[in-house]
Amino acid sequence: MDFKTVFTLCLRTEKLGRRVVQLPVTASTNLVARDLASSSPPCPSGTVVIADRQTGGKGRLGRQWLSPPGGLYMSVVLRPSIAPGQVPQLAILAGFAVSEALRDVSGLESQVKWPNDVLVDGLKIAGILCESALLGDRVDHVVLGIGVNIDQGKDDLPQNATSMRLAGTPRERYLVAAAILNALEPMVWEYEEHGFGNLGPRIQAAMAWIGQAVQIRDQASSADYVISGSFLGMDKSGRALIQVPGRGEVAVPAGDLSLRLTPCSS
Repeated sequence: MDFKTVFTLCLRTEKLGRRVVQLPVTASTNLVARDLASSSPPCPSGTVVIADRQTGGKGRLGRQWLSPPGGLYMSVVLRPSIAPGQVPQLAILAGFAVSEALRDVSGLESQVKWPNDVLVDGLKIAGILCESALLGDRVDHVVLGIGVNIDQGKDDLPQNATSMRLAGTPRERYLVAAAILNALEPMVWEYEEHGFGNLGPRIQAAMAWIGQAVQIRDQASSADYVISGSFLGMDKSGRALIQVPGRGEVAVPAGDLSLRLTPCSS
């Protein structure tokens, strides 16, 4: 059986993945999904685009996402009833769904790195790129781009990354893709019904670097300055909480989080 057939057989969802666009190669699955979401007529919520390889994959902040054969490159179109300011919460939610799916499908233990990565033994195994389009003052659609390193070797990845094969838990791409959507759909339902607050404690328990010395480049600030302190996790809105010496808790809505080599002095 081909990929699409076995992938569909593994799905337990009602909407996510019930329409699949499968491509051997594309510049970016997010670009294809954005075009489908904005087309006339627009594609339905839950549409998924999957490619064997990307030639122009992107991560957050315009960074390149290496997309050699052997990885999962998937974008999901959602049409949630949320305010524009809530869109970043979906990236955090998707990262948690990927972490849960990796454990369910392979027993692989991973952690969510705020706001949009998944780590195994401190190395990046998956990343999320969340993009949205507005219609007036509301969100028309959100595209969740999900990349997971599955069958790559060391020579295929940067030094700070790993794959399921390197972690000793290789799996077929269709199993990983279906597991992610199976985990993501009930989370999206719960999120739309009850908001981010109910899911927050579960995500917090899976977060990397809690209590460790970190620094974060605050992109919400016009000054774009670096904040250093101890990482406390998230608040109820999904903002990163940093315990800053002499300032107390500082909530950062968007930024680039990294570990510090030396702890902050008080």
